Amino acid sequence: MPMEVVLVCPFYEAGFDGRFYNSTLIIDSDGYIVGTYRKRHLPPDNERVHFSKGSGPMSSFPTHVGRIGVYICWDNFFPEGARALALDGADLVIAPSAATDLEAAFKWHIAIQHNAMVNGIPWIRINRAELPFYATKFVADAEGKRKFYTDDASQWISLVEIDYTQTDRVREEWTFLKDRRPRMYRQIVE
Repeated sequence: MPMEVVLVCPFYEAGFDGRFYNSTLIIDSDGYIVGTYRKRHLPPDNERVHFSKGSGPMSSFPTHVGRIGVYICWDNFFPEGARALALDGADLVIAPSAATDLEAAFKWHIAIQHNAMVNGIPWIRINRAELPFYATKFVADAEGKRKFYTDDASQWISLVEIDYTQTDRVREEWTFLKDRRPRMYRQIVE
């Protein structure tokens, strides 16, 4: 049985507007480009010198393997965008990153596992592998549990089975999305 592979490809984008973006291209298993995501939040480092912030609504992309959301690197520390991806119907979120501070790696685990748990969506974090970056990749399932982890830089490809049916069960048990009260959070979007 052939695998349906969807590619999520981070790249340095030179936009038609003359600005540069930290972007990710999503290519479906049939070879068609289904979308581009531009990183929305830039950390307080040299990235702000090189890139512009992406804009527009947070949205997931329809593919043959489900709706895929993308949340690049520093974006993962902003729960509002993670919730927006869940509300847009993301079945899975890919979080490519290029982090260098190994002492802060635990913060990524907390943020990614939190985003997965409170939204009931599997979340995949992939960090750039060559120096000065550290080669951590892991998968948090829809409950926020770490299902897979490696920091082996020589392990370029990892196959991890994702159970999409877990999302419905988790959301029935942990009713975070159903119990939202958006009118009470208006100051968040102002």
